[in-house]
Amino acid sequence: MTIKPVKSISIKNYIETHETFMRNQLKLEENFEDLQAYHLRQIKFIQHERLIHLLVLMLTSMIWFMNVLFLLKEPILGLVIIFFILGMLVGFYLMHYLKLENTVQRWYCIYNTLEEKRTGLSCNLNQI
Repeated sequence: MTIKPVKSISIKNYIETHETFMRNQLKLEENFEDLQAYHLRQIKFIQHERLIHLLVLMLTSMIWFMNVLFLLKEPILGLVIIFFILGMLVGFYLMHYLKLENTVQRWYCIYNTLEEKRTGLSCNLNQI
C-alpha cells in the first residue's frame, strides 16, 4: 500500500472547510453519533495545534522579554533590531493563537449542538 502525499492546506481553509461541512451536516439531521465522533476528533487536532502554538508563543515571549532586559542594561543597535523583530513575531503568534482559541470555543458550541440533537436534551450551553 502506498501513501499519496497530501496537499498542504492553510489552517484558515481547514477551519472554514470543517465549519461549512458541520453546518451543512447539522441541517441534514442524520446520524449525529458518527458526526459527533468525527467532530470531536477535529477538536482534538485543533487543541493539539493550539497547545503547540501556545508553547512557541511562551518561548518566543520569554526570549523577547530577556532581550528587553538586556536592552535596558546596555542599549545597543543590534538589541534594538532584535527587539522589534521579536516583538513583531510575538504579535503574529499571539494573533494566530487567539484565532485557534476562538475556533476551539466555536467548535465546542457545535459539539454542544450535536449533543442536544443526539440526546434531545438542551442545557442551553450555547446561550451562556
